[in-house]
Amino acid sequence: MNNDQELDIVQAMKTILKKKNVLLIIMAASLVMGAIYTFIINRPKYQSSTKILIDKNAPSIVEFVSSNDIVNEVAIGLNKSIGYVQGATKVTFDAKTMLVTITGSSKNNKEAYNIVVKYSEVLKTRLENTYGVNTYTAIEQPQIATSAYNITHTKDLIMFMVAGIVVCGVYGIFLITFSGSNIFSAIENSKITFLGKIDKEEKAKSKVKSYISKNEKIVAQIKRIMTNIELNKRVTRPKSILVTSTNYGAGGTYLVSNLAMRYSKSGKRVLVIDSNFEKGIIHKIFNIDTEKGLTDLIASKHINIDKIAEVIKQSPISNIYVLPCGEEMVDEELLITEKINQIIGLVKNQFDVILIDGEPILKQITAYGWASGVNATVIVAEYSKTRIEDIMRAKKTIEDINGRVSGVVVNKAE
Repeated sequence: MNNDQELDIVQAMKTILKKKNVLLIIMAASLVMGAIYTFIINRPKYQSSTKILIDKNAPSIVEFVSSNDIVNEVAIGLNKSIGYVQGATKVTFDAKTMLVTITGSSKNNKEAYNIVVKYSEVLKTRLENTYGVNTYTAIEQPQIATSAYNITHTKDLIMFMVAGIVVCGVYGIFLITFSGSNIFSAIENSKITFLGKIDKEEKAKSKVKSYISKNEKIVAQIKRIMTNIELNKRVTRPKSILVTSTNYGAGGTYLVSNLAMRYSKSGKRVLVIDSNFEKGIIHKIFNIDTEKGLTDLIASKHINIDKIAEVIKQSPISNIYVLPCGEEMVDEELLITEKINQIIGLVKNQFDVILIDGEPILKQITAYGWASGVNATVIVAEYSKTRIEDIMRAKKTIEDINGRVSGVVVNKAE
């Protein structure tokens, strides 16, 4: 087994164990259902039987001993004598040994016994009258059952427990197949570059502060991702980078914020453009008070470097500047026009790196304009949630509008 296969197995087990509470609920529900079935739903049934030896061998006697006429006569007789309502009779005849076996079943043990006794009496009379049977010997007398034949509590509980295990297995396969836990091998087998992963970070008390990681392991992962973006064969050292995803919550803003920190630490002058109009918080992450921003620029008739300079704010962190999303409401169509390319063209010589925090490419068309105008696009996938099919669909969408995809980053890995 190679390292990739071992990694896949470990990741799959982690995904399943993460849902251990669900698995425990499934098992508990299975046992409860088993208990309900075996102790409440499954009503006890009783059996009584007898074996009778006769001295007559005739071809038609096989059908005769279990004929409906005898069954009906037994039922009528029992109904008159003990108020018989329901029960079942099974009669078998072995032509070799001339042995008749009569079994009666009912929810009442005495009723099961009475069925066998009555059937034996009727059968004896019928055999004497019809076939002239003279010898009719009961070699096994019927008994009143003291326990139900269909009650097997342990067996029922084990059966439902096994069913619960099967359901857990199916659920586990579903998780591994569809939840994205196999995202690493899926990316490896696809035609998209894997830029790196970011481990899931523990939630901090302040949601804003948690966007910039101080975890040494995660910082190292961000550095590795930044290096892979810089050395990507499709776009070497891209100046403008769009970070998007397939759905909300993948962590695009988190990646943008941490990439901005790493680029600034390396001495690069960084501009962060907040194009996440649904949940834009870049200005809060970098402690900037602002009113105007990107939407105000796009809504204006003319864009020049002076207007852009008015809305770009320097953050307290050295080398990081922010173009907030703004508060002006604009039509989505304006966000995919040449104005976006114009903004990039005007600021590209002012900064070493331009990072755009974009909305999900499969959810909002606002990311289209950026994807066609930037040097490279990075797709963020959320571990255990983003599907490879959606990643490939996002890649195709970007390439269809002449955008270039650097690769994918898997966020919140475990």
